[in-house]
Amino acid sequence: MNCWKSINIERDYGTLRLAMISATTMLMTFLVYYLVLSSLIKVPPYLGLGPYLYIVGAIGVIGLHKLLHIFPLWVCGQRLIIERNNKGFLPFLNIKTKDPLSKNLFLFSLLFPGVVITIICSISVLLFPQGLHLFAILTAINLGLAVYDIVYALQVVKAPKASLIENHRTGFHILIRHVG
Repeated sequence: MNCWKSINIERDYGTLRLAMISATTMLMTFLVYYLVLSSLIKVPPYLGLGPYLYIVGAIGVIGLHKLLHIFPLWVCGQRLIIERNNKGFLPFLNIKTKDPLSKNLFLFSLLFPGVVITIICSISVLLFPQGLHLFAILTAINLGLAVYDIVYALQVVKAPKASLIENHRTGFHILIRHVG
């Protein structure tokens, strides 16, 4: 196999630029999501939930987003290596696959959390409209995290159809079979 392309979005776009795009996406998602849904749904008085529920919800969405990346790989029987790193008071999980992934499975796994959590939050708003502000915040955090996934997906979509994606310590390698 030959490496067709190496992807490291922090190197290509810069950490600060990605963080700014992510933060802007969060802010714009919250504003649009909240304004559109509050104009479409009759919202009863908001619940006074206190700041702790927002903090727990934000941490929960971040963890769920990471776990939902794993779910499609686990269902397909991929062998995973999960490493835990402590940075500050929160644990960070690094997920690596033992074998390269097909392009389609990689894309599905990459975009799965953004779609699923957004759908869950949208259904939750319909069931519990008094929590619109909380679900709008959770959706915004989720889509802010999905910015990184979308940037990776835009790079991988350009790869040849039969390519494989391999984890690397600096990002991802897109591999193609050498014919010759």
